[in-house]
Amino acid sequence: RGCRCGRWCTSLSRLQCGLRRCTSLGHAGGGRVPILGAMAAATAHKDLRRAIDERSFARAYYFYGDDEYRKDEKTRELIDAAVDPATRDFNLDVRRGGSIDAESVASLVATPPMMAERRVVVIREVNALKKDARTALDRYLVNPSTDVVLLLVAPAGTKEDAALIAKTAAV
Repeated sequence: RGCRCGRWCTSLSRLQCGLRRCTSLGHAGGGRVPILGAMAAATAHKDLRRAIDERSFARAYYFYGDDEYRKDEKTRELIDAAVDPATRDFNLDVRRGGSIDAESVASLVATPPMMAERRVVVIREVNALKKDARTALDRYLVNPSTDVVLLLVAPAGTKEDAALIAKTAAV
């Protein structure tokens, strides 16, 4: 099977890029390429643009990388497209990872939208979630709600979270 980096995969069960690293020989950096290399990143951004244009969103997104401006811009675009301005006060929650606990995470993602098709929950600094809050988040990501769009944003300079990349639409 072909690997997302364009090389042939050496894994029998799944693509190596799905495991965060490509083990194909001949790549720069000793055969290691980040999961969102140039081609995959362009595809992820196109998929996000298409979702915003069609207003057909994934259940969870994970924004990471060093470009804070682009992450903020895409966050605003996604919120503007997903939440009706008339019901934004009821259907948009923005929190910081270090300031919420497990009960708050569970409550935020379990709350149904009010007078709208969907609600958006943004958790900035997702890497700062406490252990119990992260457990609650992981539990939710196993079977996310269809009427909640969860947006997880990692700050610049932090290492990408492989578990979140695997469970969300990573951009």
